Amino acid sequence: MNRGTLIALLIAVSAASAVAQSSVSERVSAKTADKTSAGILSNLVGSVELVHEGRIDRVNGGEKMLPGDVLSTGASAFAMLRFEDGSRALVPSDSRVQLLVSQRRHMRLKLLAGRVESRVTPVVQRAYEIETRRGVLGVRGTHFVVCDDGDRITLDVMQGAVSALTTAPAAQPALVLGGFGAKLTADSSAETRALLSAPVFEERDGVLVARDTRRVTAQPVSNASAYQLQVASDDGFEHLLWELQALAPTFTLPHLPAGFYHLRMAALDVDGFEGLPGQTLAFVPRDSTLTSRVDVAADGRQVLAWEPRHADRRYVVELARDPQFNSFVTRRAGVNGNGLVLPDLPPRHYWWRVAEEQGGVASALIDWTINEVDIVAPAKQPHRSPAATGKP
Repeated sequence: MNRGTLIALLIAVSAASAVAQSSVSERVSAKTADKTSAGILSNLVGSVELVHEGRIDRVNGGEKMLPGDVLSTGASAFAMLRFEDGSRALVPSDSRVQLLVSQRRHMRLKLLAGRVESRVTPVVQRAYEIETRRGVLGVRGTHFVVCDDGDRITLDVMQGAVSALTTAPAAQPALVLGGFGAKLTADSSAETRALLSAPVFEERDGVLVARDTRRVTAQPVSNASAYQLQVASDDGFEHLLWELQALAPTFTLPHLPAGFYHLRMAALDVDGFEGLPGQTLAFVPRDSTLTSRVDVAADGRQVLAWEPRHADRRYVVELARDPQFNSFVTRRAGVNGNGLVLPDLPPRHYWWRVAEEQGGVASALIDWTINEVDIVAPAKQPHRSPAATGKP
């Protein structure tokens, strides 16, 4: 074999090796792209079940959801399904979804009943789809809600855009933009409409205070037939705790531990479309209502008294000249026990209030027990003459 032939042979072998390596890389890349990945269940509240290979399991969080599995939520139950690329599907109460496909380039959920709220991470060359009885919804990065109440199927797009294609013969895909919704029917293309505006909460200083009535109110929205309120522990509403629908924009919150919560309210139109959400921050105070009274000490001084609910708690007491507590007389924090002796004050009518200390929470956010007290001038002692006393 001469030198030229040897060089040609080496070049051919090198080229063949390169082609083979390229082919293997492409196959590995394609295999990796099509590799099935699981969704992870998290942020569970209430009764949540997962049907896997015909077996029904109660889930506690952290479980994997594989293609073919069905996720069900009961009344007042919520679950979050997280995917590898950061996309999330929130499944609220009384809903069922099935995971059909979960791959790097393709993810498809099927809504069987109820609702599913999706937040899709924008990823190039990856399709995220929601399948319903009457069509398929495809996106590449958006925030939207799909609802199937058994009678109708609606799509509400909060941000981004969704391509809606119904199962109707010769149906054309409809592009639904943020702030719009679409109705999916079996006999026509998707019908789009503008969503109702967001309700505005009646709040104070940017924080809605849920006092002993735990009432939450917003201003009515034109053309609304109902309202929906959701309570979450985070501002992204990924960890829902409670939701309810009502005919008016007034709700009574459930009994929640003291602290701050995020509220989201939406108006629903006559066809069930969920409007744009209005959000606010709410503070739920401790259940600190106390039984209070005014006692009289042995030396005649008045005592602002209350019945402690817990032996180890400290209290804050405020005294003012007006029922709005704008004109303060005194404020005492860190009070132990069950009473505070009034200092010497000018005689008049006063208002006072007491509450358990709540870790530096502002006075406007405390659920006070309010009472009133009249401070009277001390009675003058009658003047006695020396003769009356029998002393010189």
